[in-house]
Amino acid sequence: MLKLSSQATVIILVVLGLGWASMGHWSSQPHQAVVAMIFAGLVCLVMAIVSLIPIVWAVNRKRQWLGEACFAATGIRMLLTLFGAILVYGLAIEPGQQVVFAFWTVSFYLILLVWETITALRIAKSSYRTAAPVVIGQNEMETS
Repeated sequence: MLKLSSQATVIILVVLGLGWASMGHWSSQPHQAVVAMIFAGLVCLVMAIVSLIPIVWAVNRKRQWLGEACFAATGIRMLLTLFGAILVYGLAIEPGQQVVFAFWTVSFYLILLVWETITALRIAKSSYRTAAPVVIGQNEMETS
């Protein structure tokens, strides 16, 4: 869990750095825009880490539920990010920076969605054993 959280944090920090470098070019109030961008990154990062809980639980306790846990994690992240973004939007974002916050929330959400999907597929691939290939008609030839 710590390794996955660290990966998500590094992704957010890299994107924040890239966004910070370009912020002065497309915002009239760069300081407030950076604050909105940081809030968007924090909302998405916290919700992405929280959504890993069902996946880690399934890997450690019930591997047969891993598919359902991955589906649940995506739904949890979608709803928690929505509610967290609405809460932050209403309480902490300065007037005139709502568009910046919305843009960066969607950007961080999609970037972390790609990361979460790749992570879930890697976990699923390592958790399930591959079965021997079944040859159709093999049993019929052996019984004849």
